[in-house]
Amino acid sequence: MNILALQWSSRLRYDKGHIGSSLSMTQHGGKAPHLVELGSFLRSRRGSLTLEIARVTPRMQQRRVSGLRREEVARLANISVDYYIRIEQGRLLPTASVIEDIGSALSLEPDEVAYLKSLANYARNPSPPTPEPSCADEAEYPNAYLRNVLDQLTNTPALILGPRTDILAWNAMASALWLDLDRLLPRERNYIRLAFLGPGRRLFTDEDWEETARSCVAYLRRTAAVNPGDPLLAALVDELMDADERFAQLWDSRVVDRQDSGRKTVLHPKVGRMELEWNFFRYTGAPEQRLLLYSAVRGSESAWRLSQLLD
Repeated sequence: MNILALQWSSRLRYDKGHIGSSLSMTQHGGKAPHLVELGSFLRSRRGSLTLEIARVTPRMQQRRVSGLRREEVARLANISVDYYIRIEQGRLLPTASVIEDIGSALSLEPDEVAYLKSLANYARNPSPPTPEPSCADEAEYPNAYLRNVLDQLTNTPALILGPRTDILAWNAMASALWLDLDRLLPRERNYIRLAFLGPGRRLFTDEDWEETARSCVAYLRRTAAVNPGDPLLAALVDELMDADERFAQLWDSRVVDRQDSGRKTVLHPKVGRMELEWNFFRYTGAPEQRLLLYSAVRGSESAWRLSQLLD
């Protein structure tokens, strides 16, 4: 059997709004798993869309369903009702243009449309080529160039993350900002795992942690769509589903928005409150790895506090 084919575990129910995380070879009722998830995603967004946002005038006062009806979405997308129903049921592979029309009808964000297209692309090509040997290295070892860059960042907290957000390398400033990463077991050095289960959660304000949680879950869901044959990724999702209620809620809500930069308020026990900017950087020589940097505005109080971390 081709273990690269997407397999969702039975513990996560499609019909109740769950996308499976584990990998097995079973089709869902004879349907392609990616198309089932595509349909589930559409149902989720259709059910949460208000008539006002969709600019739909209800034909009846009493409505038995929340959000839009299938026929209303079909009309807005300029496709037949039967065609849309089959898409939602996971029985039909839509074209990219149809996905865009449905996305417009449901007022989807660009990242959500991109997610649907990635699901359709994999359903269209269910047997991806065998990864090159270097791909395995990118999951376990930091790229030499990125490592060289990190080693020169002595005054900036920096991490190199692998495709599953495993922390492949870090500098002393990163350990001083969050926690001593050298003392963790290798399996514990995962950025998203630490965000939900590690002590670093206490360093954020509630609002900033919620933003972090949302972006982390969205990244994992997008990664699961394009890297469906990764049992370690599946194990990470399963662990977090069981261990953290908020992770499970966000996973079930199917957040997929992309965020590569932002600002956070860090409440550090040693140096106090800091307003930090964070950015992900990608290197074409190692597309599966990302360099995460934290910085403060030059000359600010936060910049001074950040410089005191190693003192």
